[in-house]
Amino acid sequence: MPDQQISGGLLPSNLIDNFLTAKMNNDSRILNFPIQLLQDAPNMKSVCCNIVDYATFSHVRNFNGRDLHKMKSAAKFLKIKLDSPEDSMVNGMWLHEKIPLKSPMSGISTKVLFEFLHGSPSNEEIAYLAAHLALKSIVGKKSYSRVTKEFLLCRMAGFVSPKNTPEFPEYLKKYFLRWHFDKLKCELTDRYGWLTYGRYTRGFFVSRELTLKELIKNVEMKRQKFRKEQQKKARAAALSEVLKELENSPTP
Repeated sequence: MPDQQISGGLLPSNLIDNFLTAKMNNDSRILNFPIQLLQDAPNMKSVCCNIVDYATFSHVRNFNGRDLHKMKSAAKFLKIKLDSPEDSMVNGMWLHEKIPLKSPMSGISTKVLFEFLHGSPSNEEIAYLAAHLALKSIVGKKSYSRVTKEFLLCRMAGFVSPKNTPEFPEYLKKYFLRWHFDKLKCELTDRYGWLTYGRYTRGFFVSRELTLKELIKNVEMKRQKFRKEQQKKARAAALSEVLKELENSPTP
C-alpha cells in the first residue's frame, strides 16, 4: 500500500492565519507528531501549525471536561496560547483521523518550532531541521541505528518508506548529490549533535546518545560478530556437503 500523502492543502488557510499569533512561554515542551506532517515543507507555517494542532489534540484525552475545555487545558499544559482553540481542535481531530495510527513519530521542542514558525528560515535550514526530525523518527528509542541516504531523504520528505515515496520536493532534490549530502551530515552534527560513522557498509550509522568512540565500537563489534556467524554458517554448510558426498560415495 502506498504511503499516505497528506500534503497539498493540508491545513486550511484560515487556520494558518489564526495560528500566527500563537505565543510560547519560556518553558519549552516537546511536541510529538507523525513524520507525515513534514510533507508540507518548506512551508513552515503549515508544518508548524499542524504539529501544534496534532500534538495538542493528542493531549486532550488526558484531561476531563468538554472537548473545547480539554483542548484549552492541553494547550496550557504544553505552554502554548492558541488563538483559536476551536479551529485547532477541528484540525487536530482531522489530522488524527487522516494519518495512520502506527506512523513513525518524531518530536520537536516548542522553542525550535516557534523559531521556525515566526522566523524566516532558509530552505537549507529547513532541510537540516527536517533531517534531524527524520533521524529521530528512524532511531526512536535505540541508542544508534543504520540509515541510508534514500531512507533519510524519504523521511525528510514526510514519507514512511522510500518504496512508495512520490516525487521529492524541489528543496530536497540537491541532497541526492554527494557533496550536498555530506554537508547535510556535517550540519546534523554541528546543529543537532548527531554523530555519524560508516565503513564498508551501505549507508551509515547515527547516534545522539553514544560518544563517537562508543558508536564506532558498537558498529565494529557487530560487524565482527556478523562475520563470525557467516564463517560458522559457511563451515557448517561445507561440512554438510562433504558428509553427504561421503555417504553417497561407493564403499571400497
